[in-house]
Amino acid sequence: MTRDLTRLVGRLGLSSRDALERASEFALASGTLGVAELLAGLVADPEVHEVLRRAGLDPREFYLDRRPSGSTTVPVPTLGFIQSLEAAVGHTGMLGIVSPSAGELLASLLDDSAARAVVTSTLPSLGLIPKGMSSRILDRVRSVGPTPGPSADVPRADASPGRVATSGIAVLNRYAVNLTAQARERALDAAVGREGEIRQLIDVLVRRRQNNPVLVGDAGVGKTAIVEGLALRIALGAVPPMLSGVELYSLDLGLLRAGASMAGEFEGRLRAVVDAVEAEGSRVVLFIDEVHTLVGAGGRAGTQDAANLLKPALARGTLRAIGATTWVEYKRHIESDAALARRFHAIPVNEPGPEAARMMVRSLVPRLEAHHGVRILDEAVEQAVRLSVRYLAERRLPDKAVGLLDTAAARIAVGLTTIPEPIESVRARILAIDLEIDQLTRELGLGRDHSKRISALYAALDRLEGEHAELCEQWEAERHSPAPSGEAERPRLLPRVVDGRVVASIVSEMTRVPLERLTEADARAAHALPARLATRVFGQERAVAQLARVGAAITAGLGSTGGPAACLVFTGPHGVGKTTAARALAELVTGGALLTFAGSDFSEAHSVATLRGAPPGYVGYGGGGLLTEGVRRRPHSIVLFEDASDAHPTVLALIRTIAVTGRLDDAEGLGVDFSNAILVLSVAVDETDGNTDTDGDTDTDGDLDGDTDGWTHLGPTARLPRELLQTATLVSFGELSMPALTAIASAGLLQVGDALKSRYDVTVVIGEGVAGVVARRIDSAQQGARPINAWLKDVFSTELASLLLEQESLPAAIAVVDDGPAILLVISASEQDAESITEDGFVSSSGASVRRVRF
Repeated sequence: MTRDLTRLVGRLGLSSRDALERASEFALASGTLGVAELLAGLVADPEVHEVLRRAGLDPREFYLDRRPSGSTTVPVPTLGFIQSLEAAVGHTGMLGIVSPSAGELLASLLDDSAARAVVTSTLPSLGLIPKGMSSRILDRVRSVGPTPGPSADVPRADASPGRVATSGIAVLNRYAVNLTAQARERALDAAVGREGEIRQLIDVLVRRRQNNPVLVGDAGVGKTAIVEGLALRIALGAVPPMLSGVELYSLDLGLLRAGASMAGEFEGRLRAVVDAVEAEGSRVVLFIDEVHTLVGAGGRAGTQDAANLLKPALARGTLRAIGATTWVEYKRHIESDAALARRFHAIPVNEPGPEAARMMVRSLVPRLEAHHGVRILDEAVEQAVRLSVRYLAERRLPDKAVGLLDTAAARIAVGLTTIPEPIESVRARILAIDLEIDQLTRELGLGRDHSKRISALYAALDRLEGEHAELCEQWEAERHSPAPSGEAERPRLLPRVVDGRVVASIVSEMTRVPLERLTEADARAAHALPARLATRVFGQERAVAQLARVGAAITAGLGSTGGPAACLVFTGPHGVGKTTAARALAELVTGGALLTFAGSDFSEAHSVATLRGAPPGYVGYGGGGLLTEGVRRRPHSIVLFEDASDAHPTVLALIRTIAVTGRLDDAEGLGVDFSNAILVLSVAVDETDGNTDTDGDTDTDGDLDGDTDGWTHLGPTARLPRELLQTATLVSFGELSMPALTAIASAGLLQVGDALKSRYDVTVVIGEGVAGVVARRIDSAQQGARPINAWLKDVFSTELASLLLEQESLPAAIAVVDDGPAILLVISASEQDAESITEDGFVSSSGASVRRVRF
């Protein structure tokens, strides 16, 4: 049955197929496609509507009240539907009609005896129309046209059998959007700052031949906005006489493709659109967004490529069209087809600069305010442009700035009608504590002693409930009070304006750069950077100062131009803090965005595919590379290559390209911008390779100013490409002194204690001299701080865990004291007792549990 139905549908004309589509939509409600649904679909056609009206019947009698229900099931055709349709198609075939229209299909349904019997049994009123009358009425309708009425503007069939032509404006209204009409209704945004491109559009459109411009530019630069700006000028009459009164239609390719399941159906619809534009002459200009998608569309067996349907009309000049596409797609689909490229005139659309983007965004502020019902401050516009340029390098202005501002306004508008985020956050924390208290309370019946933990949870719960009460009181007050005149007061739960901080919060969520880094003044951030680095990198004062200068320049937006924000080469012995410095710089400058690669993992030439993606034809093609995709997703990152001198020369050449140009193409040819990234290469240099002292000083410091002779004494560093060394800044790390090792040991001990406190609520009190003992007793002559970190992880943490497991219940505190050749871990009843032990010393007769940790 399905094969027979497909054969029947293939013999129908365009208007008949449209009627069947409408019938299928009506059938979604009942799940069956019957004669009633077929008639309801046919009545929507103007010819059928007119035939029924002239026959004395009310077409509204055949309307169906039920509408599509959204069901995704396919309606099942009834036997009566199949029989009536088959008889009608056979009848038109005997009359020599190749592709019957909707009107001809109705006439056949009423003139053929078999079909008439099925139709009239379902809808008896159709039996009032004598045989042959519908055909005669149809002929009269086609000869004089339909009488004025509600259906006069609906598409109608052409008089010639087998050829379906419809009213041009009706076809365009079905498959396109009238931009000029929208401009008259002031539904379009003004194209501020694109006057030059609009003038170029007009110049090409008024040419006699090859008057088809195509706007070519990156996604988001405003190609569609330029066309809308042209529609606004046409609506205002600010165009040459040749374009005065022109209707600009935007073709909706989705509507053209929707439901075009039969071979040649899509091409037929496109052909109807082209015929409609040609029939209207110079009064219609067609805009085809993403015009490259037409190349190759259709093109199935027995059909034509959609682009080939456009070429003749474009060449004759009877079809004026405006296209829009990106440079990549233009070169791939249009420029490669010489015949199609000749028919278009490319107009480049470049990304506007920050100043022009600000003007464009400001022009949209009134519409955004009207849409969201909030006020937008000019500082929000400034922040949207500044932060989008700095942190959203892969997107283009003005789209990325407008998107930020739109999202910020939406957030404020939503916040006015929902519970503020701080209150929701406090409520979530209260719920978490309630659940934990409930769980621990139920475990008391099993003999578990959680009384101390429960008491601490109740104390935290009281604090949160107080905070929640204050927030709710503030929220209630703000809901009934006007917005403050100034923004210098405490942060509001219901902000009624979009300011720079709201925009910065959106960028922070998108890029994961801390909000404080986006909102604090650059001068303050740069001033605080050395102190912040010094708390993470110990014993490398000169390297820290140098990194602080580089970080300050990047924070102030004054990083190097033409390449990455900075290119650094860390040199020094193993274990002196090179990787730690990179991590600290990532945390303080890029919000923790760090991509780490080990040079030894890229010692083969083919390993470059791991960084930029597999080449065409290889497994993994299209999946992207670890480096290119990582930077594309987080442009403001630090890219660290550890032991870079161990990498293959092919990989080093790739790194050189990034350092010199600030860009890298992935395996698919798509460029990745590294201008906001910081490139760091660490190279392990033995003490004999350079004149490195314990203060971190070397004979070479800073930029090399194009002279790489100073690098030759650095051993492995000399394996790096010369151009890379010329653009890089050398940061030297010296051997660690005893005070530095002591500071590292102290930081490690505190880190273990903090972990124990956060997880088990056990306080670790460390004696004053413990860190110094650890630093002196562990041999760090060759490996720097690595032996200390290994001892903390493998020995100290293990002994601490063993001591806790020996206890029947978790202790309140543990004291860590120096005992000469070892370190003692002493279980204490309270934090005060642990502090007394660390201050006064441990007395073995106290009876406390003790664990001796040796080196």
